Amino acid sequence: MIQIPVLVFARYLRNRRTYGLKQVKYAEKKENQIPFKYYRSAIAAIMRYHRGGNDPIEFKKAREKLTKSLALCEKPGKAVILRNNLRAIANYQMHFGNRVFEIRSVPSLKLHAANIVISAKVDMYVLEDGRPMLIKLDLCKAKQNEVEVESMLAITSEAAKSEGLHISAKSVLKLRVEDGSESHGRELRPAELRDVYAAGVEIEGAWEGL
Repeated sequence: MIQIPVLVFARYLRNRRTYGLKQVKYAEKKENQIPFKYYRSAIAAIMRYHRGGNDPIEFKKAREKLTKSLALCEKPGKAVILRNNLRAIANYQMHFGNRVFEIRSVPSLKLHAANIVISAKVDMYVLEDGRPMLIKLDLCKAKQNEVEVESMLAITSEAAKSEGLHISAKSVLKLRVEDGSESHGRELRPAELRDVYAAGVEIEGAWEGL
């Protein structure tokens, strides 16, 4: 079964280009490779912050650890990653630090499109004032394509529904830490669902030739 990350699938839906699919295919061929998450330090700090009842000491400790690592870092590429994690933590605290989230275990969300599995992974599954929400954290400086974001959230909402989660489409959201904005999901229209299935058929047919 071919598995495609939801953002890659959303990009294919928009432009029908296979570049992102090639990256997914050839990454899968690297055996025993542990997936690297660019913002894992920032995401871990955000999770600890909310689990600790919005305790600012968690952000302080994370910043101190990253700053110490940056001072000792001799690799320019790694230094960029450390600085970006520091930026992401500061911006999250500034824009979303007052949100009170009760952290729950993140569910595995998948949506089938023909013989393609769309992996709709989120960063947080939370309760806010008793309302369940699925959250994707956008920690990057660059802004994502709005059409792709809308499609990504709508597909994620559909995946949650297919997994039996009782979460409204508007409660599937992306928090952009750079400017404090948030995007909400919506229901896929019937024509869009048909296009998702058609895209799955296209990807399956093109996969061997990539």
